[in-house]
Amino acid sequence: MRALQTGRAQQALGREQAVAAGAARLAASSDPVVVHRAAIETTLALIGGPGTVTLALGHDLRHHVVAGGPPGRVLDFEPLPAALTTALRGGEPVYLEGLDCERLRNILPLPPRRGSALIVRLRAGGRDVGALVVTAHRPLGPDVRAAVTAWSTQVATALAGLALTEELLHRAHHDPVTGLANRALMHQRLAAVLPTTPTALILVTVDGDHPDADVLCAVADRLTAAARPGDSVARLGDDEFGVVLPGIDDADEATEIATRLIEALRAPIETDDDPLTIGGSIGVALHAPGSGTPETSIAALVREAEAALRRARAATTPATPDPASPRRLYAVS
Repeated sequence: MRALQTGRAQQALGREQAVAAGAARLAASSDPVVVHRAAIETTLALIGGPGTVTLALGHDLRHHVVAGGPPGRVLDFEPLPAALTTALRGGEPVYLEGLDCERLRNILPLPPRRGSALIVRLRAGGRDVGALVVTAHRPLGPDVRAAVTAWSTQVATALAGLALTEELLHRAHHDPVTGLANRALMHQRLAAVLPTTPTALILVTVDGDHPDADVLCAVADRLTAAARPGDSVARLGDDEFGVVLPGIDDADEATEIATRLIEALRAPIETDDDPLTIGGSIGVALHAPGSGTPETSIAALVREAEAALRRARAATTPATPDPASPRRLYAVS
């Protein structure tokens, strides 16, 4: 009896040490890969025997695998019996053993007939994060299940922190109306390509006063569709957009793309009332590598494109070279 108690105490101590080590790994990294690996490896240490651990992100009963299984695979627990889905939605872990695991046949790789499965829904700060799923080759005792469930709260908190950081970074670099890159992100992308790559910058302004969100989103979609794969489209202001075109040093090619963008803008936009037709003005500037630091190159390229755009608004013919600069063009709708 004393030996049994000693063994259980050692197992409990081992679980505590595993959780402490795992928590330290979670706290030390903001890298999703590291966090996912810590979640998986610590859970495996807690179950203390052959089994698998799958980590999936999502909400409610539908999640996408990010670690411990085929990336992107969907885990959909909706087909489970109502009692189990109700428990999951209520935040309760679901534990199945032996033949009851057959209920997971179409969702997870099945454990052996004498095995078990534990599904823990991950929530933090009142929001869904994902699910942690354990399958073991033997039944999991109450102490092990409690340890995994407690550990899952730390995993959920870490994952929620990653999601919040990603959301804040996205907001800092994207336009909230159209979802396009903003000016700061466009400048980052220019800084990445200008030192080594010939690049064209196209600036677009939309006709009309203060276009509404639907019009702005339609313009964003059309510019994105008309641009080439690998080009970057950004919203820079109320009615101004930018397109970064890496690999272009030829005025004719830049003009061809600018013309395609204008034609995309001309197509009527379907609204609740009558179709809306808009136009715009475009200024194009070209950059050759080796002409200054990234900061000065960006400033010069933007300045050239803005000058071309101003001339475009006063022009009467499309895609006309600017006589003031061989590297500048302008175009009108």
